[in-house]
Amino acid sequence: MNQIFANEGNSRAVLGHESPWTRFVRGGLSAAVDSLLTWQRRHKDRMHLMALDDRLLHDIGISLADVEHEVSKPFWKP
Repeated sequence: MNQIFANEGNSRAVLGHESPWTRFVRGGLSAAVDSLLTWQRRHKDRMHLMALDDRLLHDIGISLADVEHEVSKPFWKP
């Protein structure tokens, strides 16, 4: 058995193995932040879309009904 232990106070951790807390911070917390940033971006994009005038909407091929439908969605729905 070739395991290397590091003493940190009264606790012992196997080097090279992540603790559950580290996995949570890297995985769960990161995913939560990504979701929040996605929701924020989606809200901003919808507000910018709502601010476009009829000429610009026509140029990009979107109707006013499409804009109203998109803007009426909650920020968490794609």
